[in-house]
Amino acid sequence: MRDNVETLYGAIDDGAIAVWKPKHAKKEREAYLDCGLLCRGFARLRCERCEESRLVAFSCKGRGFCPSCLGRRMCATAANLIEDVLPEVAF
Repeated sequence: MRDNVETLYGAIDDGAIAVWKPKHAKKEREAYLDCGLLCRGFARLRCERCEESRLVAFSCKGRGFCPSCLGRRMCATAANLIEDVLPEVAF
């Protein structure tokens, strides 16, 4: 996958493909490709009661097109609206 993206970047830089790309787009795509991969970084979490541990991969926290990070952001925004912004109404 990463080889295909590098080939695309090379073709765009050489002028073989006439595509306009914003400066932040390459950074966003690179972060998306690394999102959720344990080989790109992780945190080890351990329960103090049962001593079970898990590895949690770092996320890209992207705003562009990462479905995992966008879903997390959407849930956090909805929770904020319900708990802090919108008033309670009686039914």
